[in-house]
Amino acid sequence: EYDSLVKDLKTAGIISGAAILLLMLLYFKNIRSVFFVAVPLSCGIIWNFAVAELFIGHLNMTTAFLFSILFGLGIDFGILLNSRYIEERFNGASFEDSIYQMLAHAGRSSLIAGATTSAAFLVLVINDFKGFSEFGFIAGIGIMLTLLAYVLILPVIFACEEKIPMFRRRHFKTAGWHLDKIARIGGKRVMFGGLAILAVSVIAAALFVRFDYNFENFRSPDDDIELAKELSQRVNPQKAVPSVILVHSKQDAEDARSAIEKVRDSNPNTLIHSAKNVYSLVPKGQEEKLPIMEKIGRLLEDDVIDKLVKGEDKEKIEGLKASAYASPFGLKDIPDKIKKRFLHAEAGEQNQLVYIFVDPEVDLKDGRLAMSLANEIREIKGSNGGKYHAISSSVIFADVLSVMLKDSWKA
Repeated sequence: EYDSLVKDLKTAGIISGAAILLLMLLYFKNIRSVFFVAVPLSCGIIWNFAVAELFIGHLNMTTAFLFSILFGLGIDFGILLNSRYIEERFNGASFEDSIYQMLAHAGRSSLIAGATTSAAFLVLVINDFKGFSEFGFIAGIGIMLTLLAYVLILPVIFACEEKIPMFRRRHFKTAGWHLDKIARIGGKRVMFGGLAILAVSVIAAALFVRFDYNFENFRSPDDDIELAKELSQRVNPQKAVPSVILVHSKQDAEDARSAIEKVRDSNPNTLIHSAKNVYSLVPKGQEEKLPIMEKIGRLLEDDVIDKLVKGEDKEKIEGLKASAYASPFGLKDIPDKIKKRFLHAEAGEQNQLVYIFVDPEVDLKDGRLAMSLANEIREIKGSNGGKYHAISSSVIFADVLSVMLKDSWKA
């Protein structure tokens, strides 16, 4: 997944950067203007992520794509400022007057546009969900830093062009696409009608947009991952990682297991399948079951079975014979490799885990199922008046998703 994310970041950056630069080349019709716009933009983005490193220190899956987003948003300033400078020079203004007009007029408009866009992003900082708040901070600061880079660097580039003879332009040609013909197609009524239909269609489509809770759909398709998952499920059909409760005594371990089973039995729509602690590894009533096991063993000693059963089935029969004459065992007889999954290596029964298993077919990558399970097990009341709190990656995922959905309205 990490490799796929890095690959997608590189792909998105290359494609978006190449597409934007190509459009600028078609707009300005010369490589020089593309270079003049790209240099300050690159500096602004570098400054932005330097600030992000200073105040946040990392990128997440949401903010990692801000390279492409800021590239697309920040380049607007460069196009406006560069176009205004070229227009002034085309109309015969001096270098100094062109720089002044560029900053005084196009610069002022860019400042207002940048401030409003930046403010819209910075509002996200109030959200508890880090994906939104960090995205808002980096994007909001990035917009203003990109504008600052253009204001500081673009006049210097134009000055170098003007003062160095080999780079000085002799003729200025205004850039742009002649789109005024589109406005004359069919007249104003047709244009207004088309825009109205487009607006209604967009609003109608927005009403049918739904949040996809199944995060399995967000994963990149990978044949190796799918094969590994299939082989893993053959060995362990459990799709979800179990949740755990930390307790500090045998009494609490048994009470927690009973409380979990009570929650399961009281909810017809429960996702809980079972609860296990280290003591559940020791079967109850072993002495009462021994005579039954011995009787099964005698039946398996019948010569008829030896004659009729062959191959793998005979191996299974031999295994059953050995189990039929097993002796009672206790907690001390369980291998340490198994017990250490429940008990702390040093503290022993003073720090132990109670596991909560969901139904094997339940996939908790579906956010609705994860939140449903979290609501069931987040706080479990025991019979002794205590409260037990379960934790797992699924519970954390559910909490993050709940915060994200709550903060999406603020965003």
